[in-house]
Amino acid sequence: ILVAVGIKIDNVNISSIKIYVDETISKNELLDAEIRVMNIKDLAGFQMEIAYDPTILEVISIEEGDFLNKESKTYWITPNIDNKSGLITSIVCAKLSKGGSNGNGTLVNIKIKAKNVGTSYLKIQNLKLPDSKGKAITVSISDAEVLVKEKSDNYPKWDINHDGKTDILDFVLIGQYFGERISSAYSPNPDVNRDG
Repeated sequence: ILVAVGIKIDNVNISSIKIYVDETISKNELLDAEIRVMNIKDLAGFQMEIAYDPTILEVISIEEGDFLNKESKTYWITPNIDNKSGLITSIVCAKLSKGGSNGNGTLVNIKIKAKNVGTSYLKIQNLKLPDSKGKAITVSISDAEVLVKEKSDNYPKWDINHDGKTDILDFVLIGQYFGERISSAYSPNPDVNRDG
């Protein structure tokens, strides 16, 4: 039993980077994607590219998240968005102070338009996460997929899981995030009145 508990705790503490985004959205709607790190230690900067299907999605904007600049100033390069090839390049940020950041937080916020019906990948590529000594931090990477459907008004906002019923399954999803700040990147989105 002690060995099993030890393994579970180790798995929880693995450093990772993940794309958080609504997995299902209607055509012509906007969605927010967040790239977050979890259990990171001594992160002093990042560099990456994001690939997506440009026939399905159109990137409107990309901004630096608040993880690295909470404690110090950062050097942020405005990324290049190429909606023809489906690639965001030159996503680069570095802390302008000694030491790195620890814990969990958002590196990048992306605003996206769902322009056509279909499924698009959102994939992190060419990732570099340096620590304060200039050494690479190894992390697990979780990419995402977005399904764009024709707009449907069949489901009210309080039918969180879109199963055609409002019941305990929806209530539990709301309860999990009660009192927290919610962005549209959550999927399914438990913010019934969409006020954040």
